[in-house]
Amino acid sequence: MLPGAIIPDRKKLAGRILDQEVKLTEDRMKLKIEGRVGTGQCDGWKNKAKKSVVSTMVTVENEAYLINTHDMTKEPKTGDGMFELMKADKKLMEEKYNLTVAGWCADEGPDTKKGKRLMAEEFLWMIILVCWAHQINLVVGDLLGVKHELIEVIKTALEIITWFNGHSAPLAWLQHEQEITYNTSWIIFLPIVTRWLAHYHTCSRLLKIEKALRTCWFRKADEIVLKAGNAEKQARARAVLDPIGDPEFWKKLRRMKELLEPLAIANNVTQARYTRLDHVGLTLANLYRIYSSSTIEAPIHVFILAMHLHPWIRGRCFAKTLSRSGLYNMAENVYKRVFEQEPGWGLLREFMDYSEGLGVYSDESMRLAYWKQRHEESGTPLDLVAIWCFMDNSTNGIARLAIRIFSIIANSGATKCNFSDFGNIQTKKRSRLTVEKTHKINLVRMEIRRRHASQGLL
Repeated sequence: MLPGAIIPDRKKLAGRILDQEVKLTEDRMKLKIEGRVGTGQCDGWKNKAKKSVVSTMVTVENEAYLINTHDMTKEPKTGDGMFELMKADKKLMEEKYNLTVAGWCADEGPDTKKGKRLMAEEFLWMIILVCWAHQINLVVGDLLGVKHELIEVIKTALEIITWFNGHSAPLAWLQHEQEITYNTSWIIFLPIVTRWLAHYHTCSRLLKIEKALRTCWFRKADEIVLKAGNAEKQARARAVLDPIGDPEFWKKLRRMKELLEPLAIANNVTQARYTRLDHVGLTLANLYRIYSSSTIEAPIHVFILAMHLHPWIRGRCFAKTLSRSGLYNMAENVYKRVFEQEPGWGLLREFMDYSEGLGVYSDESMRLAYWKQRHEESGTPLDLVAIWCFMDNSTNGIARLAIRIFSIIANSGATKCNFSDFGNIQTKKRSRLTVEKTHKINLVRMEIRRRHASQGLL
């Protein structure tokens, strides 16, 4: 505390002082990410002032950094325009922060879809990806749109939840029954489309209180229905709530939860800020195993390589029909593409030694036990880039390839989090904040959050 200190007004705070903090933040960012390999990503959002904005970010070593935010309100929403924006911000990342932008990730909106296609044509060496968190969520949406009795049971469950949440006395009776049954009570809620996994959690919550809900219905069915209102509303309430006493309804709801659970797990994996290509590859393989779908559309070679270059996997999960020569051909082709040069004869020898776990690529030489212990003690994500950097001696082609592949983040979830922060900054009462000011404030906030995390304060 400084008695007599002059507190700057809002204009100074949002002007000169904010600009100084932004400059310091960008300098700190440069120290952390300069010379590294990262993945660019972008997404669009409409703020409280109804302005359309697009933010670009870069993820380096599992940490997302805000790069730029554009006011696109007056601009046409075209793929060509999005391509120019992506290209300009890629250049900004490379020139301002001396980064290698190895890949780009965005959702499949019409403008970003064309923008990514043009990026892939312009920069042949880049790995261009869809946001796999969005893709899994779209699968859930497609599943819920199927006409089937199991899908209909979700609609029935949602009607029950809606009815109870709209009638305070029956809801209070249900909460009291939960207190008696479980010594606690939980709310029942409706899924929100923008919240991934919401339908799964809605089903899970209703099943969690099944015993209390059925007991409440059997004890107070007539009293509950009377709270609906007139005779017509009472008849409607009974039609909505009768399934509570039907064992077949609960059986179908449990089956629906089991059906959604693999997708919920997949969504949880693919929306993490450190989702790598091997995570996506293994997740898709697991979904294929569970649901037996016929095809998976993706740049599959990169995902297969990511699983093979994971030191704890080394392709052990692959079918015997995938030969060692087939794997090497994938590695050679991806190497040529991302580095735009021939790999040399050494890559084949390194690839074979790694695949067999020989020489410098044995578990002992790669110190896998040490890395595993470090991962378990720190509670942080397993850092495969650090492991391969430990193996890299500047002439090691397989290590260079692994570093490039594991530096790719396969979702644009960080941009969604950025927009959530934007919404907390630009509230209804602060709706006149410009896009530039909102960007600067969140840039500084993210740096403060990173510092607090490194100091163990979060």
